[in-house]
Amino acid sequence: MREIGAEEGGIGVMAPKSQHLCVMLDSLEPQDANILKQEALSAGADCAVAAGAVRGEGRTDAFLMGTFSQLKTIKNKLAPHYPRLKRLGEEIAAVIENSQRSRFEMTLPGKRALVLGERTLVMGILNVTPDSFSDGGAHYSTDAAVDYARCMIAAGADIIDIGGESTRPGSEGVTLDEELRRTIPVIERLAQESGILISIDTRKAEVARRALKAGASIINDVSALYADPAMAKVVAESEAPVILMHMKGTPKDMQKEPSYKDAMAEIIGFFRERISYAESCGIPRERIILDPGLGFGKRTGGGVEDNCGILRRWRELLTLGLPTLVGASRKTFIGNVCGGIAGVAKATDASGGTGRQCRSAQLPPSERLEGGLAAAAVAVMNGACIIRAHDVLETRRCADLLDAVIGGQI
Repeated sequence: MREIGAEEGGIGVMAPKSQHLCVMLDSLEPQDANILKQEALSAGADCAVAAGAVRGEGRTDAFLMGTFSQLKTIKNKLAPHYPRLKRLGEEIAAVIENSQRSRFEMTLPGKRALVLGERTLVMGILNVTPDSFSDGGAHYSTDAAVDYARCMIAAGADIIDIGGESTRPGSEGVTLDEELRRTIPVIERLAQESGILISIDTRKAEVARRALKAGASIINDVSALYADPAMAKVVAESEAPVILMHMKGTPKDMQKEPSYKDAMAEIIGFFRERISYAESCGIPRERIILDPGLGFGKRTGGGVEDNCGILRRWRELLTLGLPTLVGASRKTFIGNVCGGIAGVAKATDASGGTGRQCRSAQLPPSERLEGGLAAAAVAVMNGACIIRAHDVLETRRCADLLDAVIGGQI
């Protein structure tokens, strides 16, 4: 609009008319749904409700569609009706505000600043374990782990995520002493020799506490504060951001027939509850990062693919108003979706020819790079701020191109 010479005041009025948003509102009273629909229509927007709502036949979900300008008008029109509709209007306004947030600032221990959203950050994965699904045993000693961390830093990692307990499907936990033995020396060495941001990937409060003391700045809890009742206190008493991840069950049982009616809706509901719990424990909302947990208790294979659905609907996570992290690197669903070229088939095909290429049932972790980058790109294009990955160099290059496209700086 500026390029065609529109007046600045007019741009402020017209810009909200150029942005469209769909909002799902759950389980409304039929009276509320009918009023919402009428106010939407009067504002030039629309709202889909159950056919029986007009007859007062039970609660209904509502699918509200409109420009930002129209949705703000609807919010104002709902306020005079009665308190419940006023609250509904405030929820709609919060969705509009949250969906437009793209930059987040956090204060880390030691008063360091973490800015998310200006550029895509790459979190390099460092598993100090003998049994992780992709690279178990590769960096099991302190020296090997530190050397590999140096390589990731040189390749462009912004954060090193250090874990001493495998969370692969079916994995058993390890003792507190063993997890401390694996992780703390690595954190101490890296903190002393490098200014890199360090994240501790743990479900144990004592590991998190000791890691922060050793030099870590971020806590990555795949249980979202469920596994250890003391974890919330450790986070609250520190200045560390916490990554809350959605997982159905535990690593040991999460892939034993998980089920969802609507995976993304359940994930958002889960996060609403976890955010509320964290705030009740004294953790400021501004220190929370969300990870929907691709591959953790999600259906994959057999024609059902929750992970692709989560990526497709990633932007819905932004309605919570918090930064998001994508962790698709080398996950099973990539192997299932992409398949693989198994090589030249030995059998003769139906036409009598040979040399036909065959697709294997699943790609091994070592061949999932391209799929992982594609998944990360989808998430970043839809608002993710951090990519957690094994292959740092390739991920950094992917992120740089994404930032150039999204930021329009080149």
